[in-house]
Amino acid sequence: MVLWSSVPGSPYLTEIKQARIGCISRLFGTGIAIGANVRESRAVQVRCFGELETVVMDRVWDHGGAVTVRGVFDDLAHDRQIAYTTVMSTMDNLHRKGWLQRERVGKAFSYWPTMTREEHSARLMHDAFDAGGDSDLVLAFFLKQMDEHDAVRVRDALRRIIDDQEES
Repeated sequence: MVLWSSVPGSPYLTEIKQARIGCISRLFGTGIAIGANVRESRAVQVRCFGELETVVMDRVWDHGGAVTVRGVFDDLAHDRQIAYTTVMSTMDNLHRKGWLQRERVGKAFSYWPTMTREEHSARLMHDAFDAGGDSDLVLAFFLKQMDEHDAVRVRDALRRIIDDQEES
């Protein structure tokens, strides 16, 4: 368990940097640590996946639609040694946590994500801004860490949002 603290010099920020891969956001390719199942203690809960949950969710998102446990298992079995039941229980856990929807199709379940990868990343960013102290400073530090390519992407996204609002 990791706390995201707004206290300057907090030791918890070091713990976040050492968080498992499932709790590292790949937002804009920066690899910024976001947090891990943050406890309420002047902090907002930030939800992220464990390592295997991250791998499974990536495969479900990559699939682009409904997928069975067998489909995810077959895909994962090419890259790693893993048991079918491990994939099945992980997908069941993700369903119980609200990350996957499912429907029985014959003897198996068909699963699909409740939100896109981008929606999930945006939610993590929002939660991190809320939990990280002064949100203006958090945003400024986040933007300062970006390389020129990512900064251009952010500017383009902001222009699209402004243009959409002006058209409405």
